[in-house]
Amino acid sequence: MSPAWSGHDVDTEAAAYWAKRIAAALAAAAIVQAVAAAYRSAQASGSTDQASLAAILAAQGVTTLIAAALLQQLAQVHAEGAAIGREAAEAAVTGGSVDWSDWQPGDPPADAVAGLVALEMGERAAAQAMAQSRVNALARKLAAASQNGQVDAAGIARDELSDPGDAHQVALTEIVLASSAAAIAVYQRHGVQWHRWVTERDGKVCAICRANAKAGPVRVGMPFPSGDLMPPIHPNDRCGTVPAHMPQGGSRG
Repeated sequence: MSPAWSGHDVDTEAAAYWAKRIAAALAAAAIVQAVAAAYRSAQASGSTDQASLAAILAAQGVTTLIAAALLQQLAQVHAEGAAIGREAAEAAVTGGSVDWSDWQPGDPPADAVAGLVALEMGERAAAQAMAQSRVNALARKLAAASQNGQVDAAGIARDELSDPGDAHQVALTEIVLASSAAAIAVYQRHGVQWHRWVTERDGKVCAICRANAKAGPVRVGMPFPSGDLMPPIHPNDRCGTVPAHMPQGGSRG
């Protein structure tokens, strides 16, 4: 029987903690004011359709401001996730358990992401992509509101950027990403050659993750049936991987 993935014990608590901070960072006064100023410019030029608004928001630095706020948060979220993944993976390798009783979210070790080069390199691109998505959503909301008369651009920005569900999705998904990257590093350091996909079994597991879990052991560094090397494979994915014995024949992966 494969060891349990202890990251499931704390991932949602960590996500809840960081979601609040992500929402607050994105709804900061500087960003909200920049959105309002960009809308006033668009209104003055009669350019309140969605495409024009998206271009004006970007031109006036809104995308850059959001990306910078996200980048700062992602660095901390990834550190938290990596610390969780490292502890959970060490326990999975040794067959022990993690005592989370003294753990509190929000204070990850400064060196938690040390050595996870791909994770650190990907942060800027991830922040930029998320920022662009949010600017597109803002443009859509502002354009729709402009069809109905007076627009509270600041209010729309504040509501859109501080959406708790969206912030939680980012926090949880990025925690799992960092946790998985840290786990793989632990397995490689210990010479673990095979691992298997484990789900939370909470009734929310998608068919793709379920298929990855049913596939059994896969060589570390090779793809699971979904084509992914590790979780997450979709937003809010809470899966992990744990060491496993080589399958009969040893050819999978």
